[in-house]
Amino acid sequence: MERWSNQDKLAETRVKHVERLVRETQMPVDTYSYEIMKKIGEKRGRKKTNIWKKALIGTTVAAVVGGILLGSGFVSPVMAEALKHIPLIGSVFQNHNDAGLKRAVEKNLVAPLQQSVTHDGVTLAAKEMIYDGSRLSLVLERSGEGFTETFLGEFDADGRTFGAGKGVLDHIRFKVNGEERFMSLTSLHPVNDHTIIVKFNDARPVLSPGAVKGMDTTIKRFPDQFDLTIEATLTEIMTPFSMTVPVKKNTKNIVLKPSMKSTYSNFSLSLEQVELTPITTRIQLVGKGEIEALPEIYRAPKGDYYEGKLNLGADIVDEHGNSLKGLSYHGMGGGINFYEGIYYLDFMYNPFSDKPKHLTIKPYLYEAITLTNHTVTKKYIPELEFTVPVPK
Repeated sequence: MERWSNQDKLAETRVKHVERLVRETQMPVDTYSYEIMKKIGEKRGRKKTNIWKKALIGTTVAAVVGGILLGSGFVSPVMAEALKHIPLIGSVFQNHNDAGLKRAVEKNLVAPLQQSVTHDGVTLAAKEMIYDGSRLSLVLERSGEGFTETFLGEFDADGRTFGAGKGVLDHIRFKVNGEERFMSLTSLHPVNDHTIIVKFNDARPVLSPGAVKGMDTTIKRFPDQFDLTIEATLTEIMTPFSMTVPVKKNTKNIVLKPSMKSTYSNFSLSLEQVELTPITTRIQLVGKGEIEALPEIYRAPKGDYYEGKLNLGADIVDEHGNSLKGLSYHGMGGGINFYEGIYYLDFMYNPFSDKPKHLTIKPYLYEAITLTNHTVTKKYIPELEFTVPVPK
């Protein structure tokens, strides 16, 4: 087995910590999100890749100053460490590795925020936000004294913050207009020692089979305008941090509801909705039935909550064959939800550079084992494709 460096070990514990926050941000029910994260962890394989590397290298200052210095290779370790503590210049989103958020900065779609709350000498502030009706990205920043660890902290082997120093993010949840809601926390991205980007959307909750009975699993879309309450706990601070920020969609979106259906073997797939925004491309599909005589490599493995169910994904391309990168799950649009015999696919991708005349959705099955190397081996199913015209 390949020996890890100390940096690789730290990266792995960071991943575990974020996975725990993702799990616990769900509403307090028996969610399948724990098993998803568990399986992702198991599928990392023997070689532990530092997926935080790019995230940890770049700050907004690195974009302004480091584009010249860091990129040239002439920065000493001392200078590199000093740059990490320089206050951010401009929007935090402008150097994030998310094409949609970068475009939001270019199009002046970033909303500045002024809310903050202070407990025990530590201030938690909401600095800026991007919201396009499909997903919400929020910048949170801590300030104060006595910190010995970064905002996302240094963690034990299981990604817990137990025993962490003061001011490490331990839990976060949200309310929409005062109502606690299911929402999907898609990522936490460290910008520097004290600043993070939180991204989430209103996708269906990912639930275990036993949690579905009697629950309303329909999508409750975020309104175009609402009050978002952020509730966070930080280590060694008894009082939770709570603040409410105004949220308003400031994009013009194209929403298509084609109600198209395709079939293959005894499996049917319905395209419920396509949404194009300047920041995000989102598709929602519903699948029913079974694909017969299918190799087991395209099914969820033994021991998984969804054992034997299809590993489904979809690419989306324009009329020129340009394919969009998914915003989660190894460059795919997302993972499956499966309730009561029905597959729910709610996938998000980067935006198109230019509005397409038509787009093609190309469903595929994938080999889960290939995720070990952060790649996806796909088996496309042409019979399930959809071609959707986009109005002028």
